[in-house]
Amino acid sequence: TMKSVSNGEGAFVKIAWNEVLLASTYSVYRKINATDPWVLLKDGIKEFTHTYYTAPAGQTYMYCVKAVNVNGISSLYSASMSGYAAGALAAPAINDPSNPTNTFFSPNLSGTVGKQKVYQITVPSGVSRLVVKAENVTGSCDLYAKLGMYPTTVSYNAKGTAVTGNSNKILTVTNPAAGTWYVVLYGTDAAGYKYTNLYIDYYTSTDIIFTQVPVDDQAVPFTVAFTGKVLDRSGTGIEGLNMKVRDPITGLETWLAAKTDANGIFKYSTPAPISGEGEYTYDFFFTAIPDYTKAIGSWTVKTKKSPGGVFDFSGYLTGMQVDLGQYLSDARTSEISLGAMQEYMNVRRGFSEGPVSSNAEDFWVKNTLGVARSDPNITSRLDSGLYFLLYGTEGAAVGNSDQAKPGLTASPLLVHVAEGSMDTVLTNLKANGLIDDVLADNAVKGGIGVVVLTAVKNPNEDSDQNYDIFLYADQQLELLANLAGNGAGKVTVVSAGDKKYGDNVTSLVSVKIDGVSRSIGVRVGSFFEKFTYLP
Repeated sequence: TMKSVSNGEGAFVKIAWNEVLLASTYSVYRKINATDPWVLLKDGIKEFTHTYYTAPAGQTYMYCVKAVNVNGISSLYSASMSGYAAGALAAPAINDPSNPTNTFFSPNLSGTVGKQKVYQITVPSGVSRLVVKAENVTGSCDLYAKLGMYPTTVSYNAKGTAVTGNSNKILTVTNPAAGTWYVVLYGTDAAGYKYTNLYIDYYTSTDIIFTQVPVDDQAVPFTVAFTGKVLDRSGTGIEGLNMKVRDPITGLETWLAAKTDANGIFKYSTPAPISGEGEYTYDFFFTAIPDYTKAIGSWTVKTKKSPGGVFDFSGYLTGMQVDLGQYLSDARTSEISLGAMQEYMNVRRGFSEGPVSSNAEDFWVKNTLGVARSDPNITSRLDSGLYFLLYGTEGAAVGNSDQAKPGLTASPLLVHVAEGSMDTVLTNLKANGLIDDVLADNAVKGGIGVVVLTAVKNPNEDSDQNYDIFLYADQQLELLANLAGNGAGKVTVVSAGDKKYGDNVTSLVSVKIDGVSRSIGVRVGSFFEKFTYLP
């Protein structure tokens, strides 16, 4: 019986069939119409496949097979399958090891609807990105790419996406497998396409870094503006790349208005000013998040934060970066991968569906609450008294910053309890078992006590499938105020929820916010930084 016949997957037709018991050879036949007689294509075949290299391009044939035994007796014709050969390459194969990007450019291309141009490129190992661009397009076209054979409109590894504002298309393959890749430029508009410039390039690195970022602690409203650069492996800027930016609130992805310039520089400003206090993490990327390369640029913009209630100071800090560059796409050690943390943040910000990885969650807590007491970016900002330090996913950047060194950079909210409210807050915290007498005495006598929280879950996520724990600035402050005030019915310490991260024993606490309409699960630990007796 027939197994398969290729359809436009090369300048040939490959026919495959199942082995027949007692057959010594096989014969392949073809015809165009069902009523036509079968015409012998090839006989004496001892394998279970035949490749028809001289098949006319674009002509669909029906194919079938007969099995022949040692006495020359043939079986009946098998059931038929149809297939066709695509055209030859539109340009010589692209394979120049001396060219570090293997750049290919073909200008002013045109084609009619349903017609394709095929290009071949050899991609070596170690490539992080294969990029195909159709620019200056009048009409409409699509791009397709596939490893090892011609792509079709239904069988491909990657398909081009539209660039906002025009008919151009861009196709990107992240971490392409080494081997021969085929690219198809395909006409889709009724009038085809014309004036099209085609670019095919690959890069061993396309690292997005920032060279200018917004100043922290600005009063709202203000416009967010970034300047950055895309670097190859040698640190040289890469010209002509399109990239996207993701809105930190809505998750909406938009193309930057301009490609990188001759030096690899890009610029971006928000369409409207930031109007509310809080943390806003902007991600710049080429295809999708997670990316599984070192390419993504990620930066948290931190506004001025006004205190309120029992707090007489509040402000956002920037923690030390946790290196993730050595673990890109899989956890080959006990550590979590860069891609896994990007996916965790996607889910916890409400940008993609859950559930979340428990390993990623542990990594998040371990490298926020678990390291706060040893992070000089945090401890250098502490004076005497009682503090709360809240790590939320809205303030977590996962990617490159001002260097091509991807990692997790968490920016917690630090608040200080007003002196007149400290005794009450300490009593409430002790009542819930969240601090001990040693920390309380330390804070009262002029030392420093810090209650550290990391947002980790929606307590009802197993039932309602809502894994979003993003917090606005007012929600952050409400959560801390409710924990400090031990409001009736607003704070629940989960029994048997304790877990140790390094030297930190943490409690799992559910805190209600937005009145009582929403709950956030937080890991809570504490430390005192220094101990000073007052006379």
